[in-house]
Amino acid sequence: GGIALILKGGFIAVSGAYLAVFILFVGFVYRDVRLRYPDIKFKEAREYTDKKLARSLLVPGVVFLLIPLAQFIKIQGSVMLAGSVFGGAVVALLGIHRTLANLIPRFISMLLPAMQHEVTASMERQNMRKVQDAHSIIIKVVLTISVSAAVFLFTTGQDLLKIWTSGKIEFY
Repeated sequence: GGIALILKGGFIAVSGAYLAVFILFVGFVYRDVRLRYPDIKFKEAREYTDKKLARSLLVPGVVFLLIPLAQFIKIQGSVMLAGSVFGGAVVALLGIHRTLANLIPRFISMLLPAMQHEVTASMERQNMRKVQDAHSIIIKVVLTISVSAAVFLFTTGQDLLKIWTSGKIEFY
């Protein structure tokens, strides 16, 4: 979706991009189910009579469906609440603020897996000194990035918002 927006695509292009990702996801799930459960027949639903297997797949599927549903409610719920109480301009600012504020944890979440293998290998070798050193480095890097980004956003936030909104939203 983001690529479609960058390439100046309209609503249909963005929706098509999300639909394409969804279709790919469904294809991967279909392939995984076919490999793990070859006795499941997808050709015609009426031929399928193993209700016990269907129920055993349905319960975990519904539980995992709750994860994206909770994320949707968390993200869109705040947007709908802000829009209904404060209006459209606040929704635009909320989206921008949330994006900028989430940059710090997103960057850190990309950084931590790069260090995780070293910590895991050291723990396996029972080298706790190296684990402590790696943990200390991780904490220092995360703290430096977080504080620096927070100070940057605090000092330049209003200018970033003006650039982001092309000056269409007034700031006081």
